[in-house]
Amino acid sequence: MRTTDIRRIRALIIDHLNNLEQFGHCFDEAESIEKQLSTYPLFYNMGDDYKIPDRYLFELDEEQTKHLSEKLEIVDHADKKYFYLEELYLAEAKISQFINTLLERSDYDQEYTNFSKYMAASCQKLSSKLRDRFDEHSFISERKKLYEQIFRKSFYVLAGSPGSGKSHELLNIIKELDAQNEKYLLLAPTGKATLRLSTDPEYKGIKTKTIDKFLTDVENEKDRPDSYNNLIVDEMSMVDLLKFRDLIKLFNPKNPLFKRLILVGDKYQLPPIGFGKVFIDIIAQLNSMPDYENNIVELESNCRQESDNSVLEFSKIYSGENMNYEDLLLSASKGELDKGRFKILFWNNNAQLIELIKHQLLMIGEFDSDIYENLNSFLGLNPDIKIDFDNPNHFKTDKFQILTPYRTGMYGTIKINHTIQDKFKSNVPYLSKQRIMFKSGDKLIQNKNLYHKGQLSLSNGSMGIIYENKKKVCVSFSELDNEELSIKNFDLNMLELAFCITIHKAQGSGFDHVILILPKRLTLLSKELFYTALTRSKQTVTLLVEGEPTSEIKNSIFEKIRRRSYTETRKTSLLGIPYWDFSLEPESNTYVQSRAEYIIYRNLMHFREKFGENGFTFYYEKHPIVDGEEINIKTDFTIITDNGHTFYWEHLGKLGNRKYEEQWKWKKEKYDSLKITDMLITTDERRGINDDKIKSIIGDMRKGNLKNEDKVAGRYSKFHYYLR
Repeated sequence: MRTTDIRRIRALIIDHLNNLEQFGHCFDEAESIEKQLSTYPLFYNMGDDYKIPDRYLFELDEEQTKHLSEKLEIVDHADKKYFYLEELYLAEAKISQFINTLLERSDYDQEYTNFSKYMAASCQKLSSKLRDRFDEHSFISERKKLYEQIFRKSFYVLAGSPGSGKSHELLNIIKELDAQNEKYLLLAPTGKATLRLSTDPEYKGIKTKTIDKFLTDVENEKDRPDSYNNLIVDEMSMVDLLKFRDLIKLFNPKNPLFKRLILVGDKYQLPPIGFGKVFIDIIAQLNSMPDYENNIVELESNCRQESDNSVLEFSKIYSGENMNYEDLLLSASKGELDKGRFKILFWNNNAQLIELIKHQLLMIGEFDSDIYENLNSFLGLNPDIKIDFDNPNHFKTDKFQILTPYRTGMYGTIKINHTIQDKFKSNVPYLSKQRIMFKSGDKLIQNKNLYHKGQLSLSNGSMGIIYENKKKVCVSFSELDNEELSIKNFDLNMLELAFCITIHKAQGSGFDHVILILPKRLTLLSKELFYTALTRSKQTVTLLVEGEPTSEIKNSIFEKIRRRSYTETRKTSLLGIPYWDFSLEPESNTYVQSRAEYIIYRNLMHFREKFGENGFTFYYEKHPIVDGEEINIKTDFTIITDNGHTFYWEHLGKLGNRKYEEQWKWKKEKYDSLKITDMLITTDERRGINDDKIKSIIGDMRKGNLKNEDKVAGRYSKFHYYLR
């Protein structure tokens, strides 16, 4: 067999595309594949005669193309060639067809009749809880849009950040569907999410399953898809392409008895483990199509955060909703951010880290000097390390939580947990039973789903406590009604210490007090991971940052994280076409924040190359200089055309987000005060993105002939364009 035999090439391409699952990519470009193949030992170890020819995959003959196409899908577009595993290509097509079929349906004549009464009760409750932090006007406005549309539509997305009330509204919607005699199937990707929904004290009797359990039940003929009118998926951001494909192929979108599909989740959280980013792609499509603006609502109001809003504002830097972030980021980088409920501390070695953890646990606890007593108090244990079963609300596993990105290293869960066990509980012996490496009063986490008689009883991620009672080792979990259970009922390999857990494990949970360890190691750090960690808190967040404070934002761990995305860079083409390379690094050592900025940047590069840097140049995230003074705002792009004109280009990528629009209004006023509005251009992608349109906008700049395409003159700027 020749080195470049097409059978060998196909096998290597398939292997490469399968390996891309760890990054979430659904396809790859021909250039990237050829580069990867050139590193294969068969090619790089055998001299030039055996190397793959340049542009080999671009110049395939008919027979070679036919052989590759038996197991791969090859897409030619705009002088590029993309390769998919056939299964992934068909999965994207299946999901796209399913959703488009539902979107094309006529609206139902159906509404929620109890809206006014429901809103009055909700506002009274939240106003009492949050007081002056409750934004009643925004809360009602968001819910009005939700309840006016969700029962009319066959496809609906309920999105929002943690604490925005998604789960509460979802359960209320299910209650209404029940009242209207509609059958619902409520699914979630994890057991923890299903138990959270099914054990809500305000909504009794909610039935839910994991997606895997439902698929298994259908396969074993224990459940039937045609038994349901409504399919609802919670925590949708965690659902990968193939899992969602497997689910929706069981339903017929053309069957009138199947009334609607509702997807619920937070688009800013961690992407799924596996291929694709289905939820994010669907939201992007809905937001880019004005015809579908009533098929989605994004809740923003704070319904959970009982502390001040400093944690929320900081987290919005990493969701892209806080455009005026520089002062906040600088304060954090310099170690000057201490707002009582949100503080940042620095450490350089393990001893310092452990001392900071100890200090913080003493600060948030009832006992000023006894860390051991505080640990017991946090968990609701009596002085003799037992649960007060006469007061079930006394038992708590969500009072505090230490979070870290990693399992290993001096800042990983393994090291931190054992240090707490050994140093903070040094006087407590290990439990008497053989093979039990836990101490009485240890906080535990279940690491696999546990089923009893076919029903999920304990989920992967459930937290509990282990203790000794009358010489019997027992465990209690809040999800099991705090019942005292013998350790004999549990597989010890499924239990781990949980004083410190990974951020991934914490997804979907909330804690009163969060202590977040932030090491220098960037391997897993991304803005999605950091956002997920910050939004686990209900009251306070303390960041323990490795290293020293710095006044140079670019050297700060916070800025490095802001520029790292594991969602935006995923190569997917669900409901769209793959015509960009997704790297978010348009040129060496320059990282942009979104695909739209990437496309704009690449088009600006085209003009720079055409006219030369002395004729046309631009800068990314530069402070404008007005009358010789540097202004403390960043523009997305500063452009100096070949005619010597300077323009400031701001891409408004999150229009529709109320707080984002409020921040833009503030920034626009800043431009107005500087008297440079004739140099300001704004754009949005609500109608999609097109390279030719971007080039025409740049052309208008060069000619000095700017236009306004927004129907409301001056709403965003004097010159506002759509990118399509």
